[in-house]
Amino acid sequence: MTFHDEPSNPAHPSRGFTIKIQGAQLGSRLPHALVRAGLIFSDVAVLLIAAILANLLRFGNPLAIDRPALVVMAALPMMILASELFGLYQPSRASQHVRSPLRWAGTWSVTLGLMLVVLFFTKTGNVFSRLWVAYWYIAALLMILPVRFIWAHALHGWYRKGRMGENVGVVGSSEELEGFLKATQSRLRSSVMFHDHREDPAEALPQAVFDRIGHLYLLILTFDARNEKRIESWLGPCRNLNIAVDLAPPLSRELAHLEPHDLGGLMVWRMSTAPMSGDALMLKRLEDIVLGALSLLVALPVMALVALAIRIDSPGPILFRQRRHGFNGREFTVLKFRSMTAAPQDDRHVPQAVRDDPRITRVGAFIRRTSLDELPQIINVLRGDMSMVGPRPHAVAHNEAFGKQIEDYLRRHRVKPGITGWAQVNGYRGETDTLDKMERRIEFDLYYIDNWSLGLDLRILLRTLAVIIHPNAY
Repeated sequence: MTFHDEPSNPAHPSRGFTIKIQGAQLGSRLPHALVRAGLIFSDVAVLLIAAILANLLRFGNPLAIDRPALVVMAALPMMILASELFGLYQPSRASQHVRSPLRWAGTWSVTLGLMLVVLFFTKTGNVFSRLWVAYWYIAALLMILPVRFIWAHALHGWYRKGRMGENVGVVGSSEELEGFLKATQSRLRSSVMFHDHREDPAEALPQAVFDRIGHLYLLILTFDARNEKRIESWLGPCRNLNIAVDLAPPLSRELAHLEPHDLGGLMVWRMSTAPMSGDALMLKRLEDIVLGALSLLVALPVMALVALAIRIDSPGPILFRQRRHGFNGREFTVLKFRSMTAAPQDDRHVPQAVRDDPRITRVGAFIRRTSLDELPQIINVLRGDMSMVGPRPHAVAHNEAFGKQIEDYLRRHRVKPGITGWAQVNGYRGETDTLDKMERRIEFDLYYIDNWSLGLDLRILLRTLAVIIHPNAY
């Protein structure tokens, strides 16, 4: 983080102060609301222009808007709402050169896909030209990639120059400012640094300081909480200005990674946070109910055929049941199509399946390779035992063994286990015959837990389709 000294002003001497400016000058910041409006406008423009191109390619008339207009009018608000839900209009996310266009492409694909499902079930799909929809989809994708890349490039530059966000000031001694900047790891894009080295802490603030404070929305005092006179010398004048004041004493730097909150009038720091709570849990459950119900509806014919094949192929039950650890370590019964020869159940001693495992039946080899054996777990999802996406549930015996060998292994139970997960779409599925493989799987599981979002779930589900047939599945 670099600063340059504010030029001295002979008319307003600032003895006892050094004022330093970082990045752009005050007042040159771009409001986030303006950037968000620009992103929404560009999305709408892309979709409308893409629709005109689709009209030209399909009907030879760019203004043939009678039937396509209904699709466009329905899809535009759906796309905007989905983009808002997945954070596509957050300037910080839109500034990512690669992820921003890819997130838009994924959201656009799902939005149009859901719309086609609605048209199918309402029996109105035959009213619209499927070729026109394909042209519209492809044209929008080809147009948005450069548009979003340009946005990302511009936003990245504005962030680097300090033109995004609000004007913030930080006050303290040289040691306090240094400690504060180190604790925040330069994440704070402050505009002004006030180095307060007055000998008398009760000395009035000079006019040069007030000239700068008037442009700020937040002033952060980094003094020791016991330095009451110096704190009051800043807090008093600020009470007469439209500015917020925060106190960040040295102790708070030790707790910088924690979340402070009010508990009955007492400020406390949360030492451990739940990765999902409140609205996130409700949203995740709603996602599971909707996607689980749709998946079960689509999968029922396939499940019936698999059940029949298992019954014909080998004696024994169609479904395999086993105790697994789930959310918060609670045990539940996981359901799978039986892929091995029937054997006495022992949840405490479960050898993992290996390549060319003699216990696997002929039908079992196929359904394991194609992941069809996992389909009954949709029922676990609808019951609430599992989620569509999450860390894969391991057998109780494996949990007890690896929980003693791998640090943070049991953190996987902070969310519901899933039918598919971040580790699986990154190649860590099937046998984990070494501790190193299991550690890598756990790394991906913990990344998912710490970074959960609906967008990430959607990305995993789409990638799952590409890795259903995988050499590690046996």
